[in-house]
Amino acid sequence: MGRLPLLILPLLLLGASAGFEFEPPRDQAPGATWSEEARWHSTGRTKVKVGGVQVRDKERDEGIEYDADVELVSLVDGQADSFRVAFRRASSWEGGKARELGLDGVEVASTGLGDDQRFDRVGKGRLSRKARRFLEDAFGESEPPPPDADEGPDPFEMLLPEGPIQPGDRWSIDLDLVQEWLGEDFVLDREQTTTEVELSEVVERDGEQVGVFSYRATVVPSSVKDVEISLARMEVTGTAELPVSGAPEHVGFDVEFAIRFVGRVQWKGVKADIDMTSSSKGWTSRRPR
Repeated sequence: MGRLPLLILPLLLLGASAGFEFEPPRDQAPGATWSEEARWHSTGRTKVKVGGVQVRDKERDEGIEYDADVELVSLVDGQADSFRVAFRRASSWEGGKARELGLDGVEVASTGLGDDQRFDRVGKGRLSRKARRFLEDAFGESEPPPPDADEGPDPFEMLLPEGPIQPGDRWSIDLDLVQEWLGEDFVLDREQTTTEVELSEVVERDGEQVGVFSYRATVVPSSVKDVEISLARMEVTGTAELPVSGAPEHVGFDVEFAIRFVGRVQWKGVKADIDMTSSSKGWTSRRPR
């Protein structure tokens, strides 16, 4: 479950002699089931100074990995407020040290959204604190926005140009849509921000026609509210396999984010100087059961 990064969301391809016409993906429905594997690894270092005094210098090296069957039970405004996960295996680590989760061969039920989301073991036994943290990281569901909220452009559809495309075609994402999606507090530097998406090929996976995409983006802000920027840059690269049919239970992607930020942040009247390097790399694969 969970949200997928901006450049790797599933899309619907319709074959045509002139190319493939992309349309929005088909929504998952209650009762849908699929198998899912994933592995994510994050590293980085953050230094924080307040009034010239260093108050934090912390390195991060952590990851999660799992192989499981998922069943969607119910939805609220498009968010999965009830689902089950039956783990074949699950592991996590921090600083090279493995955490004992006790989730191998265990089924877990999730109910609720946002702060009200909870995870419970199906059958006898209780989940450990480490297992709950793993589940929150891997399967946390945010609350849907209020009905009258302006959600901006759909990030799923921002990837694609209008009209048919075919293998070998490349295109850029409309920066006006990127700016609208990020909101008015984050202003893009349009000279340095670049994006590129390519449909590499269409192949068959488990009897399904699948488009293979590659993508790359460099996102640079010119200004951010309450932030004095010395250096800010995010690089995103990856590939995605998206089914022609738009089946949401059949999708695969890998992605790497690299973020570099140096600047001053003001929060509740306190100014903190931050020097941060962060990298996240991983992959997820869903397939029909």
